[in-house]
Amino acid sequence: MENEIKVNEFVRTKNGQIYKIEDGTEFYEDSVNVGIGIIPDVDGIWVDKEHFTYVDKREIVKHSPNLIDLIECGDYVNGEQITDIWNGNRISSVKSNFNEEDIKNIVTKEMMESISYKVTKM
Repeated sequence: MENEIKVNEFVRTKNGQIYKIEDGTEFYEDSVNVGIGIIPDVDGIWVDKEHFTYVDKREIVKHSPNLIDLIECGDYVNGEQITDIWNGNRISSVKSNFNEEDIKNIVTKEMMESISYKVTKM
């Protein structure tokens, strides 16, 4: 990554986890102590702030002060699969267009792939 991660930024890891770097976060040479489950729930409340995990900085693929900048085509926002992104400030699914303030929950494509069941025909 080009620049340093800062407090109040969001980060996305290679495996599709999204975290918010909150005030009081500990930064180390090779890792960042981040909160778990920091995607806002339906009421916009950040959950599980008391639990932390260490994320290797090499696992972070994107960071930004804007959550919408971390969303990629194929992710699910508010239950709808994202099909298009315009300049990082608007995203759309087949049914809806979203701004950052519209985001209630995100399931990244990597998270979806990790829990999907593959059906094989015999």
